Order: sequence, then C-alpha cells, then structure tokens
Amino acid sequence: MPSDQKNTLRKIGQLARQFGLNVRTLRYYEKIGLLAPTGRSEGGYRLYSDSDERLLQFVLQAKRAGFTLDEIGEIVRLNQHGSACSYVRQTLGRHIEDLDAQIAELQNLRSELIEVTTAWQKSGGTNNDTNNGAICGLIERRSDPLTTTTKEVENMNGQRQVEVFIAGCPLCDETVQLVKSVACGSCEVTIHNLSEGCETGACQSKAKQYGISSVPDVVVNGKLAACCEGNQITAETLRAAGLSAA
Repeated sequence: MPSDQKNTLRKIGQLARQFGLNVRTLRYYEKIGLLAPTGRSEGGYRLYSDSDERLLQFVLQAKRAGFTLDEIGEIVRLNQHGSACSYVRQTLGRHIEDLDAQIAELQNLRSELIEVTTAWQKSGGTNNDTNNGAICGLIERRSDPLTTTTKEVENMNGQRQVEVFIAGCPLCDETVQLVKSVACGSCEVTIHNLSEGCETGACQSKAKQYGISSVPDVVVNGKLAACCEGNQITAETLRAAGLSAA
C-alpha cells in the first residue's frame, strides 16, 4: 500500500468525530452493508479511506434529504451497476407526494382550529362558553366533528401504523427484522433511530410522548405495545399487540 494512501486512513473513532456521530452508528452502517471499512490495522482497528469518508458524507446528505437507510442502500447498490439517479427521482417524487398530503391535512386542520377559535372569541370567549358541552365545547363545537385525517381513515379501515424505536442497541436490528416479518399487509412500519436519525428532535419528542424509557420499543397506532413494557419482544407478543393479520 502506498505511503500516501496510509496517511489518509483513519480509525472508526476519528471518522465518527469528524461527522459528529457515535461509533455505534458506523458499526450499524457496517452491519447493514451500507459502509464497510477499507481494512484493519495490525491491532484490528477498522480503517476508513477517503472514499469511505465520501460515502459516509453522501449517506448523511441523503438522510437529511429524507431518504431512509433502505433507500440509501438501494441508491448505493444501483450506483455500483450504473446510474442511480432514475431511482432517486422516482423516490423523491413519492416523498414529495407524501409531504404534499401531510401539508394539506395540516392546513385543513389549522383552518378548522382557527374557525373554532374565532367563533369562540366572537361569542365573548367566556369560560361558560368553553364548557358548553359534555367536556369542552371548544372541541365539541367543531364545524365538522366527524372530520378525520387520511391516517385516521386508514386506521379505521384496518391499516395499522407501527413505529419501532431503536438506538443502535444489540437487540434493535433484530427487533426491526422481527417486526417486519410479523407485520401484516395492512401495517405501515416506520423506524425511528434515536441515536442517528433525529436531527430535528422529532423522534425524541415522539418517544417522550409515548412514554418510552428504553429501546427497542414498538408503538401500534399511537399506543405503546404491551409486549414492550418491560417484557421480551417476541413474534408471539407482537402478534398479540396487533401486528399480524386478524
């Protein structure tokens, strides 16, 4: 190996610090086949080259653009056999459609809440007005109390929203694979990696909302699965939580 190439090699800790990551993240990327070290030192330490650094930079850029690790892995694989840009364009199109649908739902909800608040203010905004209902009139007097979001309709039609919270722990990857193997066709599985995919803090906020104190954990339709409340996660407990077909 040329001496100038040796000078470019860096250990896993150096590469992790360079990108503000933890070592477990790089080991996880290696485990799923996304990033492999160029070689190892005489002492057995992983060594990464400039090309490995560029690949890691691409992975992080793609994550910030909204691509999942599975999608990024597919991009890298396609790039080894030609151009990956066609797949990237198609995937971006799907992401944009999903975002447009979410934005439309949020805009509709915002308009509805403004309408409720405005009506309450016009009525004088007294406490008696807010309590003019079984619990709180501000909610019960919504212009269309039967309005539901797209996600709510999907849930009522049997689609289950499954969220898996992980953080690079030894059992996390196994749990993800187990959930995917048990989940039925009407399950939409989302993975939240608390250690490397939450730049905006959204994952941590969700984990706090669900009362998650340790990982891995599984949430089904917004409710922490009973199998994860200090118990071992198995195929049987996941089925009992509603992941398999009825």
